[in-house]
Amino acid sequence: MYNSEKIKNILYSKKNIVLLGHINPDGDAVGALIAFGGYLRGLSYNVTLITPNEAPHFLRKLKDFHTISDFSKNEALLIPKIEKADLIFCLDFNELDTRIGDVAMYALKNVKAQKVLIDHHQNPPLDLYDAAVSDTNASSTCYLVFKILEELGELDRITQEMAEAIYVGMMTDTGNFSYGNLTPDLFRVLSVLVEKGANPVALNSMVFNTQTESRMRLMGYVLYEKMEVTANGNAAYIALSAGELRRFNYKSGDTEGLVNLPLSIADVTLSAIFIEMPDCIKISLRSRGADAVDVNLFARHYFVGGGHKNAAGAKFFGTLEDAVKQFEKGIDELKLEK
Repeated sequence: MYNSEKIKNILYSKKNIVLLGHINPDGDAVGALIAFGGYLRGLSYNVTLITPNEAPHFLRKLKDFHTISDFSKNEALLIPKIEKADLIFCLDFNELDTRIGDVAMYALKNVKAQKVLIDHHQNPPLDLYDAAVSDTNASSTCYLVFKILEELGELDRITQEMAEAIYVGMMTDTGNFSYGNLTPDLFRVLSVLVEKGANPVALNSMVFNTQTESRMRLMGYVLYEKMEVTANGNAAYIALSAGELRRFNYKSGDTEGLVNLPLSIADVTLSAIFIEMPDCIKISLRSRGADAVDVNLFARHYFVGGGHKNAAGAKFFGTLEDAVKQFEKGIDELKLEK
């Protein structure tokens, strides 16, 4: 079902393997890297785990986080590893040229390496890969990593560290199991991970209860000063300038999850956050409800991006004000109603 045997065949005779996660890595990307990387290391492969930039501080508390290298801080060391790789796995993203920043240049230049996709985002360019595990109905890439290991009969190789990483990936990509494809099998997988040593209470606290004071103050500022509710109360957005981020001593990951806050309002079914970065406006979109807006299509139509029906990311190359105007144009055309 998940091309596990094909992946096993591709692994045969390979020596140097690189696993790539997407830019601004989240819990799912980091968890998938740690778990699948741990599995491959257990098989004695020479494995390099790479994220294009740094991960949020709370993810660095995962026990095997140290096995991941930040490309933005270790280019000289990592470029040769990418260029010499026999096999490159792309985890939790589907487009090599847009989701991994400067890493893409070296990954695409390595034409001798076979490339394998493990991902759950929509519209994957499958012709770019020698094999793919692509399931848009999966709640997370970490769930897919588990299913691959299960199909290969390798669950005994899952260590406590790997189980914790998979659990965190599944937990964060479903909003602490509050949205996404929450199937009976997902909860069966969670029970196996707990049996392997994942502690739900400790991991939940690690992710949700280790905020910095500056991040908490940013959250209060966002809710009181920056949240705008529009479309007859059905949509909301937050726009943060570079100056505002500096005011609250912004660190990578500080804005993670803020886009979900307006969805706690009874009638709000569509939420967006706009963050002014040095090279673009970074956008996150979320939706909820039985007739939820497909934010994957919204992001692709009005911005440069995509993702899932209820969660997507995008970029806008222009001013923060123009990005917000583009969003307002989109929701006007949607004609949201209560």
